[in-house]
Amino acid sequence: MSETLPAEAGTDDAGIGMIEIVVAMFMLALLALSFAPLLAGTLRLAAGNADRTTATELVERQLAEARGQTATCAGLTAYAASPVPTSRTGRGVVLTSARDVVCPPTYPGTARVTVRVTADGATLATASTLVYVGSA
Repeated sequence: MSETLPAEAGTDDAGIGMIEIVVAMFMLALLALSFAPLLAGTLRLAAGNADRTTATELVERQLAEARGQTATCAGLTAYAASPVPTSRTGRGVVLTSARDVVCPPTYPGTARVTVRVTADGATLATASTLVYVGSA
């Protein structure tokens, strides 16, 4: 036994109407707009992290150069006083470096070398290392 539907049963609902499409698009637009601030914040955070990574690499490079200087306090002090070229990040942020050396009171001893990298007055990275020095 099979039953058939009357011919008029499907004529009332012919498919998705224009109003349903507009409502669905509106709901998708609201959903996309709710995620826009999150996406913008994530992009700003990623850009800031890239700047800090470049600053950290610059600090590490300068500390390695300091460790390679003559093992005297005068050599380290001359290195710290030498001009440091500015660097730029991938976004064009200008990074400036400052170096500081604190010599030991007696020799032989260890001198503390500190490198600080700033951009627009804000410190992005700083680190110190101890370097063995045999004389002043």
